Amino acid sequence: MPFRFLSVPSVLSVVKLFDPMRTTMKLHAILIIILLLALPAFADDAKHNELTEAQKKAGWKLLFDGKTLTGWRGYKMKDAPGCWEVKDGAIFCNDKKDVPAADLLTTEMFADLELSVDWKISTGGNSGVHLRATEATGDTASNSLEIQVIDTSEGWKKAHGYALGPGNEAGALYGLYPTKKEAIRESGQWNNIQVKLVGDKVTIEQNGIALVDADMSSDDWKMRLSKSKFAGMKEFNKAKVGHLALQNYRGAGVWYRNVMLREAKEAGK
Repeated sequence: MPFRFLSVPSVLSVVKLFDPMRTTMKLHAILIIILLLALPAFADDAKHNELTEAQKKAGWKLLFDGKTLTGWRGYKMKDAPGCWEVKDGAIFCNDKKDVPAADLLTTEMFADLELSVDWKISTGGNSGVHLRATEATGDTASNSLEIQVIDTSEGWKKAHGYALGPGNEAGALYGLYPTKKEAIRESGQWNNIQVKLVGDKVTIEQNGIALVDADMSSDDWKMRLSKSKFAGMKEFNKAKVGHLALQNYRGAGVWYRNVMLREAKEAGK
């Protein structure tokens, strides 16, 4: 084989391969990528269903201990129905057919409040968090406000064949106030809802994004209510004190954890 001289660019490329500084930089870049990919797993290893000392001092109360359904019962029931169970440190709504199906209520009742709760849902799933729920009607949906818990618009359409309408998306004040924007993660991933309900005013944030700001004494509220499915429901949103309720919508696979609440007061009171 005839002897060949390497061109200058070729020699430089060979040198670069063995350049210690470049090799170190590449290793650092690879390590950073690995750490970024692992962050979600590390984040989910955080302690759940526990209050920090700061939260305790701020008046927050934990409504779920991560192990039992103590403090919860079924709608118009003495105990929690079999469709709800504790699974992997979360309140889980299963699809068992041989057990009573009902919404899950706190045994305590609340008036003005701040609420924080994490949730995740299966593909095409549907549920909801109800505020000031009573047992004056056949179900919580006909007497209380609902924060919608549901799969992404895309996931819902793929599972059911039709799109979600306005006011039906995750984080909406169901049937009344659509979200200002979509702020939901894919099915199977955890989301966080922050709700403040004081007097006639309710605000909803999801995953740190403000979605709803409603005043139930306003003309806008009255107009929306008159055009909604709740217009003819005499008991809807009448109670000023009620239970927190988790909706069982046809046995949807939904999980709730880090359910915490504190009492809130109107400004000046």
